[in-house]
Amino acid sequence: MTGHHINEAATRSQPRQAAVGQLREDTTIDDVTDALQAIGIEPDRIYYLIGPEGAETLSRTRGFLSVFDDVIDKPIAALRDGHTIVGVFGVDKDNARTVRQCLLDAGVTHTHYFGKWTYS
Repeated sequence: MTGHHINEAATRSQPRQAAVGQLREDTTIDDVTDALQAIGIEPDRIYYLIGPEGAETLSRTRGFLSVFDDVIDKPIAALRDGHTIVGVFGVDKDNARTVRQCLLDAGVTHTHYFGKWTYS
């Protein structure tokens, strides 16, 4: 796992231009990183939250996200249950669909996109 951004606070309290999702149990962070790099996403834009430490990192963003409790509570619970969350930052609206499809194809579920002003 050397070289991956793991349990680092990459997001501000208000995520913008980020695609996120939960890795299936049979999917590794290397699988996801390789798939994203194949479509031109640089590794420095890919961050992973893993386990309880990742849950704590995500919990610290709750300031703004408290208005989206259902959006943040589910990933926090998943992390506490031992799952892994991926975040791809610097994704503009024009590329959001491509990045989300790449995540899905790589074994990522529950994908969401946080645009400049929207969430989907």
